[in-house]
Amino acid sequence: MDSNDEKNNKQIELLKYDTVYRLYIEGNKLYLTLYENIMSDKQLLSLYETLEHFYEVCEKKNKRFFFIVDFTLFNGTHPDAYGLLKKCVCFLDKHREFYKKYKISSICIVPGVVIKMVLNMVLQIYTPVRPFKIYNVGDELVFDENL
Repeated sequence: MDSNDEKNNKQIELLKYDTVYRLYIEGNKLYLTLYENIMSDKQLLSLYETLEHFYEVCEKKNKRFFFIVDFTLFNGTHPDAYGLLKKCVCFLDKHREFYKKYKISSICIVPGVVIKMVLNMVLQIYTPVRPFKIYNVGDELVFDENL
């Protein structure tokens, strides 16, 4: 972490693949920023493993967090989108009990209607256990600690 990050609310980078995604913490907010390139199975597995380590720390320290997925810079499609969605839903289901206790809410930032439609498809096969909100790029994000 460089001195700029320390000045900017102490961002802690957990994982980064330059043109694929970045996972970092800022306060009690876990950010996943998705970029334009397609995520390989190896990169997805690395993301899941890093998330699970983060979850273990939350449990040990009894810390709750917001999860923000930022699609602002994402402009790609995945050749096996359905397979990827299934993997994501399996991961989410695996951690359902953890989310009930430690995740305050999930927020997705979307640049347009296409990604919003895909998220709505995911929500048809996965029902979140904590509040889930979709914001358009430029909207002010609201973090309600009382959920």
